[in-house]
Amino acid sequence: MTALPFSLERSIFIGAPPALVFSFFQDSALFARWWGAGSTVDPRVGGELIIRFPNAVVVRGAFLELDPPRKVVFTYGYDDPTKPIAPGGSTVTVTLQPQTHGTLVTLSHALATPEVRDTHVQGWRHQLGQFSAAVGTVLAGEDLHARVDRLLTAWSAPDAAQRRAILEALVTPEVRLRERCGALDGLEEVVIHLGVLQRFFPGQAPQRVGDAVECHGRVLFQSSGGGTWVLQLSGDGRVSDITSFARPGV
Repeated sequence: MTALPFSLERSIFIGAPPALVFSFFQDSALFARWWGAGSTVDPRVGGELIIRFPNAVVVRGAFLELDPPRKVVFTYGYDDPTKPIAPGGSTVTVTLQPQTHGTLVTLSHALATPEVRDTHVQGWRHQLGQFSAAVGTVLAGEDLHARVDRLLTAWSAPDAAQRRAILEALVTPEVRLRERCGALDGLEEVVIHLGVLQRFFPGQAPQRVGDAVECHGRVLFQSSGGGTWVLQLSGDGRVSDITSFARPGV
């Protein structure tokens, strides 16, 4: 490979542990969630990676380094000879640094000319956003609706032990709850608060209305009575923050 004196660098925080983020370079199904259907990886030094963009553009490369869950290096070039980078003509380095509540992902793309570098700045801005979104979808899981519905049953559970059991399975110990009648931090405070709500607003039993939607680890849904809820997922898929715009007693 010829010298690659020019590079671009971008960083993004992804709210998931490094092991999960790195797994997108080790599993073709996850890699395809990021790049597009048909994208594949052979996760070994010298193994091929193929990116198939939704617009039918194809990129090929080979892994030069795999150091899970800290670093991955691969070559990057286009199948189409009219594109500015031939196969093997550039190098991408991705490093993962553990952070509180997630991972700092830093990408550096080394290229031969400043013109080619500049044409890829917006593309990587977009693709790193896609990466974060794809990881968030994995955190949400296939059972997202069932977990949301189960979480809402804590608002009508008749006793503290039952509320605690429901919440322990679904939220972090440090969960934050923000709603019109309270600002609570921690599982035990939330358990007590939900009991107080039942005392002053008896009979409340919020239920999800329509689908829950997820974006970058945040979940939005509507509940009966016209309430809007926003959940923040932690790196293990549990809920770390709950904001409810629902009116108590509705």
